[in-house]
Amino acid sequence: MTLCLKLGNDAARSTTVALHEPLLARAPAAWYRGTGAVLPLPDAAWAGTPRTELEEAMQRYDRLQRAKVRAECSDPVGVCPLYEYDRWGKISIPDLWERCPETFAGCMNFGDLVWSFGYCSLFYDWPLAMLTQYLRLDDPMLLTVGQEMVRHRYDIDQYHVENTQPYLAGFQRDERGQHGHLARQEALRGRNVSWESNARPSHTWNRGLLLYWALTGDPRALAAAQANGRAFHRFFYEQHELGKKAQLPFAEFRTPAWAMDNWLALYEYTGDSRYLVWAEEVFDKTLLAMERAHGQRGHILKDGRQGAQFVGYMVEPVCRLHHYTRRRDVAAFLKRVLDWQRQAGALRGFTKNGIYYPVMWREDWDYNPELDEAISIGVGHHYDYPLCDGYAYLYRLYRCKRDREFARQLFTDITFYQIMCEVQGKARSPIGYHHLGKFFGFTPKLHAWSGRYAQIFLQDEADL
Repeated sequence: MTLCLKLGNDAARSTTVALHEPLLARAPAAWYRGTGAVLPLPDAAWAGTPRTELEEAMQRYDRLQRAKVRAECSDPVGVCPLYEYDRWGKISIPDLWERCPETFAGCMNFGDLVWSFGYCSLFYDWPLAMLTQYLRLDDPMLLTVGQEMVRHRYDIDQYHVENTQPYLAGFQRDERGQHGHLARQEALRGRNVSWESNARPSHTWNRGLLLYWALTGDPRALAAAQANGRAFHRFFYEQHELGKKAQLPFAEFRTPAWAMDNWLALYEYTGDSRYLVWAEEVFDKTLLAMERAHGQRGHILKDGRQGAQFVGYMVEPVCRLHHYTRRRDVAAFLKRVLDWQRQAGALRGFTKNGIYYPVMWREDWDYNPELDEAISIGVGHHYDYPLCDGYAYLYRLYRCKRDREFARQLFTDITFYQIMCEVQGKARSPIGYHHLGKFFGFTPKLHAWSGRYAQIFLQDEADL
C-alpha cells in the first residue's frame, strides 16, 4: 500500500510513503498502563546493544514473543539430544496453520494449537498472551493471531450451556480437547476415555476475552467472559456452598486461584464490585484459611507439599487482589508462601566445576547424588515465568534486595535456558515457537506462560 501525502499548497513537496503493514489504531503501551486500563503492561525492551545480562534477557524475551508469529525472528533449529526437532526448521503459529491444514483448518480447530492429547483449547489464556504482547510490541501479526484465537475461544472452547451441572456449566473446554479430531476419538473407543473432556473450573480463563472486548467492542467476547464469572459463582457458592462455610479446603488450589483471576478481570473491565467481593471471599476461605490451618508457615497444603506449578498460578491473582484491596494480610500471605517456596522448593541456581545449573522447582523430583541436589524431572524451571512476578511484587512491597535479585535470576534463567538443564559458558537456548520441546509436547503450555507472565517483573524493572 502506498500513500501520497501533500504537504501544504506546494505539490512539489508531496511525499510518498510505502506501508508494509496495515494501519492500526492503538495508543502507546504507556497510555494503557498509565490509565490503569491494562495492568501490568511494560513497554518493549530497550532496543540498543545490551550492556548487562538482564538487558540481554529482556531483548530475548521480546524476540521470543515475536517468534511465535514471525518465523524470521526465530533461531535455526540446531541439534539438541533431549528433544526431537526433526524437519520443521524455523516455524511460527501462522506457519503451522498454513502448513498443516488437515490439522488446523476447519471451523472446529482453526485458532487452536495442537497439544499432546489433541488440542490445547488455548489453555492458560493464549488470547491474553497474544493481545498483551501486541500492545507491548506493536506488531500487527500478534493481533491477527490473537483475534483468531479469541474467536475460537468464545465459539468453540466456551461451553455455552449453563443449566447443567455446576462443575461444567459455562466453563472453558479442558486442555485435552479432541474437538474435530476424529481419528483420535476412534482410537480412544473402549479405553474408558471420553471422546471430549469436560469443561472445568481448573482450566478456565477470561482475561484475554475481556481485553479483546475492550479493544474491539465485540459483545461475544464479553458474553463468554461473563458466563465464566457466573460459572465460578455456581461452582463455589452453589455446589460447594462457600457462603455458608468458614473455610473450604481445596487440595487443587489452582481452582480458587483461577476463580479469583476470572472475577478480578471482570471487576477491572466492568467495574462491578461484586466480583471483587467474591474474589476476596474465595481467597479468605480457601487459600488463606488453608495456610493458616497449617501453621502460617507458607504451607497451603499440609507439610508444604504444594508444587511450584500451583503456587505459580496463584501468584498473579493474589498480587492483583492486594493491588485493589491493599490488605496487609494478603501481602503477608504472599510473602510467607513465596519465602517458603524459595527455601524449600527452589533447586539449583548455582555454578559447579564451570557448569551453571539454572534454578528449577520442586514438583516431581528425584535425588541426584552427583550434584547432592534434588532435581526436577517435570517441567522444572519453566515455573520461573510466573514466580519471577511474585518475587518482583514482594520487592515492591518490602524492598528486600534478595527478592529483587532472585526475581532477576529467575527471569534471566528462563529466557536464556528454556530447554537447558546444564549450561557451559555463554550457551543460550534457541528461540522459536516449537523449541521448548517436541512438536506435540509442552510447547503450547510453555509459550502461553511466557506470553502472559513476567509482566509484573518487567514493569517493576522499568519503574526501578
